[in-house]
Amino acid sequence: MKTKEEYLKQLNEIKWEKGKEIEDFLIPAINIEVEEEQTEINLGVSKFGGKPDLPKNIEWPKSENEPMTFLAQLNLKQVSEFDINKTLPNSGMLYFFIANPSEFNLEHKVIYSAENDLSETPFPNELNEDCRFKDLKMTFETIYTFPSVETLEIETLSENDVNSYYEIEEDFFTYENNQILGHTYPMQSDVKIEWACEHLGLEFSSETLDTNQEEIDNLRNEFINLFQFSTENSIPEFFEKFYISSMGYFGIKKKDLKEANFDETVLIFQNS
Repeated sequence: MKTKEEYLKQLNEIKWEKGKEIEDFLIPAINIEVEEEQTEINLGVSKFGGKPDLPKNIEWPKSENEPMTFLAQLNLKQVSEFDINKTLPNSGMLYFFIANPSEFNLEHKVIYSAENDLSETPFPNELNEDCRFKDLKMTFETIYTFPSVETLEIETLSENDVNSYYEIEEDFFTYENNQILGHTYPMQSDVKIEWACEHLGLEFSSETLDTNQEEIDNLRNEFINLFQFSTENSIPEFFEKFYISSMGYFGIKKKDLKEANFDETVLIFQNS
């Protein structure tokens, strides 16, 4: 991956009308790769799928009285080495659960725990067999990200700068990646706007945006990309069992993240 200096050097080869603003768009993120050759997965490591390593005081969450699907766990001590701005807690575990993928439901549960006494939690008997995924170990790398052309940030640029931005986009952006923090990589539209609509309980539509634009625009700026994942590049069984090819985005407001209040996360999916 390129360093920040390499990105800025390439960026500054173009004559921009708002060069400093565009430089400020560049923010760090943490790229997630899945290990192709699986070694033994130790207790408490970051991974997609498998059985969660939960503390004894945390029960497997349910949706409409049915066990939720375990998506991933992040060991924040592992992650902290790559969290340049120290945005996340530097220790503890984050667990991500979603409703049965076949239901196309946005209900989810993100759990944070600082407990060290973990144990592999068996799948509940009631959990659908299709929702029992194989575990895949994660590896991390610091990357730098720019906003996609679908975002409001780019709409603030001049026509000339937008045209130049389109020219560099292919070199600067990686789509369908698994990622923590940084700018999201949308498949369709501005993810932060969809997070804001979901948080406000509003349907994401042109009519909603027209009538609630100021409230949505203000709220979108409060969101952070907590965890972005590709169904195909994280858990291949998503596509094999549910034929779902999409990106999932967990967002959290800055205030809630600072207070470690992960009950207030929002989740949206986008398809190509």
